[in-house]
Amino acid sequence: MRVARTVRLTRDQVRAQMRLFTAISTAQQNGLDVPCTDDPAAWDKESTDPAACDGCPVIDLCAAYAATGAVRHGIIAGRHACELIEHQGAAA
Repeated sequence: MRVARTVRLTRDQVRAQMRLFTAISTAQQNGLDVPCTDDPAAWDKESTDPAACDGCPVIDLCAAYAATGAVRHGIIAGRHACELIEHQGAAA
């Protein structure tokens, strides 16, 4: 059994997450495919191909959420989260 960890998000992370979730919902209501919603658990794995995000209608908002540093593993906005963390660390 997998136990979910509690993650504390900053106010900016929560705002970015809500914008992303709203955009995902709107895209789906309009009949658009958001690849990560078909099998969300697969996106938590570094082995998933980031190119699967190509053509995603919400990739810009996904990238904005990723830029907040809220995602620590898996694939987000067409990148491995670990790459984003390394990039953020180098920029600091």
